[in-house]
Amino acid sequence: MPADRKKAEKVGLRFSETMSGYLAEGVVDFEEGEKKGQEQGNSLSFDAVIEIESVSDFIKLSGQVAKLSGTVSYKPLGENLPIRDGVFTLFRPDPASGTRQMTYFFWFHRQ
Repeated sequence: MPADRKKAEKVGLRFSETMSGYLAEGVVDFEEGEKKGQEQGNSLSFDAVIEIESVSDFIKLSGQVAKLSGTVSYKPLGENLPIRDGVFTLFRPDPASGTRQMTYFFWFHRQ
């Protein structure tokens, strides 16, 4: 099969999602951070767009990455802060538990 045709057969996917929760700065434990963040009224949310170039490659191969872009809102730092260098992974093994995880990784800073 010619390389051009094989490349043309790849099917990509683009989707968006919003995630939100509570955050307490300086707290390491997840549940404690959520509880204190809720008590303090510190909610954090992000609106993300995930772009997967080849769905077949992405779901078959562990450790594949997709581009993640969007914005983060956290009152102490600001609203709609742009996400930079975002990456989304699916089925990535956790070395400690052996379970496979979905991970979102990105940077942002206040303006």
